[in-house]
Amino acid sequence: MKRLKKMLQFTRPHGGRGEELFVKQFIMPYRPTVFRGADDAPLAFVVDVADGHGVVPPILFSSHVDTVHRDTDPIKQEVDFDVDSGLVFKNDGRPLGADDAAGVWLMLSMIDRKVPGSYIFHRGEECGGIGSCGMAEWHTEWLRRFDYAIAFDRKDVGSVITEQMCGVTASTEFAQGLCDALNAEEMIFKYKPDATGVYTDTANYAHLIPECTNVSCGYFFEHTKDEYLDLDHLVRLKDAVIAVFTRNGINLPVVRDPAVRHPRQWGMWTTNWDGFSSPVDSQDVLDMTYDEVTEYVRMTSVDGVVDLIISLAEETRWALKDAIDTEDEYQHPNWEEVRN
Repeated sequence: MKRLKKMLQFTRPHGGRGEELFVKQFIMPYRPTVFRGADDAPLAFVVDVADGHGVVPPILFSSHVDTVHRDTDPIKQEVDFDVDSGLVFKNDGRPLGADDAAGVWLMLSMIDRKVPGSYIFHRGEECGGIGSCGMAEWHTEWLRRFDYAIAFDRKDVGSVITEQMCGVTASTEFAQGLCDALNAEEMIFKYKPDATGVYTDTANYAHLIPECTNVSCGYFFEHTKDEYLDLDHLVRLKDAVIAVFTRNGINLPVVRDPAVRHPRQWGMWTTNWDGFSSPVDSQDVLDMTYDEVTEYVRMTSVDGVVDLIISLAEETRWALKDAIDTEDEYQHPNWEEVRN
């Protein structure tokens, strides 16, 4: 638990000093392969763990090193642990950062126990998936070797995600198989396939890897001052995942075809833009919840958000013009001024 507490003491805005120190202290001792993009900046850090035959199986475990903290936040923060409730939290008005220190800690624990697979620690997930977008663009063939991409970056304690903003990213058969395996290890677990995912790095691999999911790891109210972590659940999940993926014969179904676009089933978006579902007019935006708008802005490029704002402004302009044109007969005393 000491390592997890030390991790949570760092605020880690993308590109900030806290992120740099976090990676140096917790990731670099594992001598990861550093994957880079066009500008030579690191996109992600990867640690491969081979099985007893010297083979690294086609399983990609995913988490991210950044948080939603601001560059102006202190690099270090105080973290509280309530022994009676088993919860980790803070009271300084800023997010805790269990999103995604919990996932990083879990994956490092798996590496320590020599669970076979490839472990990718992404940069910039909270800034629209900078690292994973770059990986998909510059390291495409490396990603195609995997059957599963399993992220540990989901809130709550019971989800194995089948859909994200880009559409269906994992088959129900795969998700149910993973749920059954986890629930069999911890009888108090109630994991089930969940089609209400929003976004994490594995979404950017859905066109390359058949089964891309995201697993709940025990934090709640992420990105807010009320964020907290259920430490008991995270520890139980760590033990269950280690048991499931070290057992001989674990063989999750591979059903989904990444070459086929699988539209989002549960959400209100039906139009895809640049591989992601996106609102295209004012009605789409009005139908979105506050959280959905927040997630859309977070995972969309600046140009994409600007384009939408301009489109909505043009829509408003023409709506007003139409309204004015149909009201000419009222002869408003200042109508010409209003019209102009």
